[in-house]
Amino acid sequence: MEYDFQRQIDFLLENACAGIRYQVYRDMLGRSAQEPFMRKLQEEVLGQPNVQRHLEAQHPDGWFGHELHGINGMDCHIRGLLNLGVEAAHPCMQRAAAALVTPDIAKQHKNWFRGGEALDADGRDSVMSGNAGGHSTPAGGNRSFPGACHGSPAVSLPGGLFREGKKGKIL
Repeated sequence: MEYDFQRQIDFLLENACAGIRYQVYRDMLGRSAQEPFMRKLQEEVLGQPNVQRHLEAQHPDGWFGHELHGINGMDCHIRGLLNLGVEAAHPCMQRAAAALVTPDIAKQHKNWFRGGEALDADGRDSVMSGNAGGHSTPAGGNRSFPGACHGSPAVSLPGGLFREGKKGKIL
């Protein structure tokens, strides 16, 4: 039995959410993001609830979430938005890229665990030396999370990072 690739493409274009349709047109069919119907489809992508949840995590300075890595970190939100079909050229993504390479902004949001020469080049490792009992994030949380990273000391996490969900589970 021969695989009918076009049938699968047609099915996705007729039945999938806006993000998948957008990516099929762009990545599989080679359509330009500048075409009018693609711009309209991108607006549909941006209006989806799962995309809106990521966008709500963006701070006015462009940073997403409360740290560099993790479930509520910059990398998670950027990857999520790209996977959902948001264009890298969208203003929210450009503000995030600018925040990531602006030391004064990044220092406010990155955690302070040692990360190696490249990650610590902006001086974040110097904060760790005076931080035996954890630190309070700029967002102002004080929730202690002992041993968060390879035997590290307790750190304070933003209060909004964890919340109770259905049946009392931590989200």
